[in-house]
Amino acid sequence: MELPYDLQGNRISVSSLPAATTKRWTANRKYTVLQAIRHGLITREAALERYHMREDELAHWERAQEAHGQNALRVTRVQQYPHVRTHRK
Repeated sequence: MELPYDLQGNRISVSSLPAATTKRWTANRKYTVLQAIRHGLITREAALERYHMREDELAHWERAQEAHGQNALRVTRVQQYPHVRTHRK
């Protein structure tokens, strides 16, 4: 299995995943987690548990990236891509 790369060109491995205590989510950290899930380095369920995330938050990252690429993962970009926001009831 070939390991994926993060936005800075570094190979992603289980040991290079963001810390479980991560509070500040940069575009690179979000991208790293998404790539790790896609490439089977961590399961979706394990990522949700490890990072104390809700399913809708992770789904938002995925939709934003799929629709608009990695730049949509920047916090400041959410305003530019409002139609990928998670709608809550």
